[in-house]
Amino acid sequence: MTPAPSAGGEEVKKKRKRRRSRSKSS
Repeated sequence: MTPAPSAGGEEVKKKRKRRRSRSKSS
């Protein structure tokens, strides 16, 4: 239970960072 939410949060952060990179590239 503890590792499940931890991984999900990290994945969300990575996705958000990637989206920001795309915005800059645009």
